[in-house]
Amino acid sequence: MRLLSPLSRTLTFIPYSICFSAWLIQSQPASALSQFVITPDVAQLIRDGQQAMYNCDYQSADRDFDTLIRLYPDHPSGYMYKAACVWWRALRDRTNKDLQAQFLRHAEEGIAKGETLVKRDPKDFYAQMFLAGIYGNQTRFDVTITHRYLTAMRGGMKGDRYNRNALVLRPGCVDCLIGTGSYYYAPEALPPLLRRFAAILGVHGDLSRSIKDLEKAAEQGDFVQTEARIVLLGIYYNEKWFEKYENLLLSLLGQHPSNHVFYMWLANFYIQQHQCERGTRFFSNLLNKTTGNLKLPVSRGYQYLEKGRLELAVGAPDEAVSSFTSGIGAAPEDKEFLAQVHLLRGFALDLLSQRNSAIREYETVLALPNVEETHKNASRFAKVPYRGRL
Repeated sequence: MRLLSPLSRTLTFIPYSICFSAWLIQSQPASALSQFVITPDVAQLIRDGQQAMYNCDYQSADRDFDTLIRLYPDHPSGYMYKAACVWWRALRDRTNKDLQAQFLRHAEEGIAKGETLVKRDPKDFYAQMFLAGIYGNQTRFDVTITHRYLTAMRGGMKGDRYNRNALVLRPGCVDCLIGTGSYYYAPEALPPLLRRFAAILGVHGDLSRSIKDLEKAAEQGDFVQTEARIVLLGIYYNEKWFEKYENLLLSLLGQHPSNHVFYMWLANFYIQQHQCERGTRFFSNLLNKTTGNLKLPVSRGYQYLEKGRLELAVGAPDEAVSSFTSGIGAAPEDKEFLAQVHLLRGFALDLLSQRNSAIREYETVLALPNVEETHKNASRFAKVPYRGRL
């Protein structure tokens, strides 16, 4: 049985869409125009915000990035990170118009700030570099959330221009290689029609150069190592280097055990590779390892959710109901999570011909936030039983 739930989605994306940042850890002289200074304290602030963001602690991440904006209100850096944080949230709720509006607001404000600085001083390295990052943010958002590929390509081209300007100013900046590496691969990930259009515009891919730059950024970058690895994930999957993809994703999960998106990507990988039983074993072992870890209750909820998805996909609705029930017990306060898991438990109960119980699950979903069209699907299957496909 093939499960197409609201949480089943593609693993591929245009890698240039990854947001990036680059700077030196030591304090830099203040620009007379942007006054953007990277002190050790500011560097730690951004590192803390990144770590919170990668672990899906968006409230803490936003606090750090808001502090960055207060320190440098006329610089694009804080807005770039605010937009990046919205992208991570939107990956689990792509139909959320409020998130789309938030992203657009942060991106537009950051671009306005950055372009003002660049017009005043084309040699402002950080303004050039962070502008590239914001356009990179826009590209990945357009591809993964709104699916506006032509707009994404235009944003990628603008971002590449600013990134190359930054590299001219500081040729040895390893962190900027995430931009060049992503841009070299971007045409390879476009749909065929847009790929031909990109070639007409003179945009050509270079897989070897892309991998070289991104791997160097992932290994030697100051502040972009995780972002470079996420870009590489997309390339590995697009190129069908599945062993590399799985190993890198498992490594990222080890570094960021609270990242719900990584769990989703891993479950999607096992479903699409027809390795659901192997995936179920992985999540079972993971849950056994994290038993009693009170610091990760929400993470355990998502682990149970993905285990249940895999059990549904392999045709084991009884086991799926058990997993979903355990997930609800693990994270009873996360309403967005509950909307998703109650819907899936309704699916499993329908497959077990427990119609009344399934309807109660769908009614519960309608009283929770609408996440990735959970309300639409709950209303639909409250009328007609779920039979294995959306």
